[in-house]
Amino acid sequence: MITAKTNQGVTVVVPKEAELEFLMATELMHQKKYDDAIKYYKKAIAIDPEYSLAWHYKGNCYDDMGKHDDACRAYDMALKLDPYHSDTWYNKSITLNKIGKTADAKSHADTAINLELGR
Repeated sequence: MITAKTNQGVTVVVPKEAELEFLMATELMHQKKYDDAIKYYKKAIAIDPEYSLAWHYKGNCYDDMGKHDDACRAYDMALKLDPYHSDTWYNKSITLNKIGKTADAKSHADTAINLELGR
């Protein structure tokens, strides 16, 4: 098991196997091998379905691939698991803006800012 703190100071325990899949996925994402990265994020999520950061980065991959609906679904799951993760709110706001949902995008961006400011 690996423990980590969220940006709200909540301790999250992630099984080591899920963390290894997550690290592999993140390396592939940085290489812009998004399809391969998503496969590893899915493996991490299969091991630990509540691994909010894996959902978050899976959303980032989908967004970078132009699959905005898939990105929004992944971000929604990440936010369901960790509603205090400001980066997810912010990234979803960018995705929403790309698909023309400007009012929703602004609302998500405002939430991200408020979380960062501790409001």
